[in-house]
Amino acid sequence: MAESPLHRRGTPVTFTRQQAQVIRMALRMGKPLPPCPHCGAALNTSEPIAGGGTVGPVWQIHCEECGRSAFLTELPDGRQAPDDAGVARLLPDEVIALDTIPSYRVTQVVTRHWPQHAEQDRQRLTAALRPVLEPLAEPGASATEEIRARCETIVREWLATTDMAP
Repeated sequence: MAESPLHRRGTPVTFTRQQAQVIRMALRMGKPLPPCPHCGAALNTSEPIAGGGTVGPVWQIHCEECGRSAFLTELPDGRQAPDDAGVARLLPDEVIALDTIPSYRVTQVVTRHWPQHAEQDRQRLTAALRPVLEPLAEPGASATEEIRARCETIVREWLATTDMAP
């Protein structure tokens, strides 16, 4: 298959959301990497890319033939990022500790922990967490077990719907 003009210029070309989902589903089912859903060539895996903050490694899945790629936080051999649910339960403490305007606190912790996700996905998570976490900016607010559990649920549900869902 011919190389795309964007790929020749060095611009990354990603799989569509549906194509990336084909790869993720195969990995979730414990299967080896499937062929490229765009051109059928073999897919390759990069060395892990270090995450930011408490985010663990991320692997790039790419096709040499058509130049498309996707980023995943888990591979079939069991390598995976740290526990996102555990990170989610600590978000209330981080929001309380930050000294910025309330709405920016939520954006800041989401960006710190999930920088490898698309901006649109991070914005959805920020919007979902904002009603739970912004009240913690009030003087005397504290992180309760209920708030921690709610953050964990929101993050789990969000992760299941992102392009990088494990």
